[in-house]
Amino acid sequence: MLQMYRGERLPTASEQWRLAKAVRRINLKDKNWYNKQRLEYESDEDMGEDTGGVGDEIDLDQEA
Repeated sequence: MLQMYRGERLPTASEQWRLAKAVRRINLKDKNWYNKQRLEYESDEDMGEDTGGVGDEIDLDQEA
């Protein structure tokens, strides 16, 4: 990628394909991480408390 930026040479077709796939993979990985963080923590007050909606149907006030 730096060689393209400096104008030294153009990558071959297979190199271009690998670069595109790597950029896409990094974008998906970052997007998944940010989505997970947004689901787990709704605000700073909820840090450490999972509020992602898993187990919403359970009544915690019900006596066993």
